[in-house]
Amino acid sequence: DIEQQLEKQREIINVADRVINRISGMPAGLLTHEQDPELHFVLLRKSDDGELHTIAATETTRLQPGDVLRVSAKETGKEGQ
Repeated sequence: DIEQQLEKQREIINVADRVINRISGMPAGLLTHEQDPELHFVLLRKSDDGELHTIAATETTRLQPGDVLRVSAKETGKEGQ
């Protein structure tokens, strides 16, 4: 029966989605087109005296050798909602 086959495929897709979300460490929905992620960037940079500084960054912030870029994401919902 077609309906049973479709239901089985939906279950397989749901399991695969959960596995991908768990492996990626991303909240559910971020890796799909269901929700748009809101990305936040923080740059960690050592100064000449060796002290580590935190700098707010954007997608276009230029990186320097030795910089560490932290990216965090959260779900924002569908656009227009």
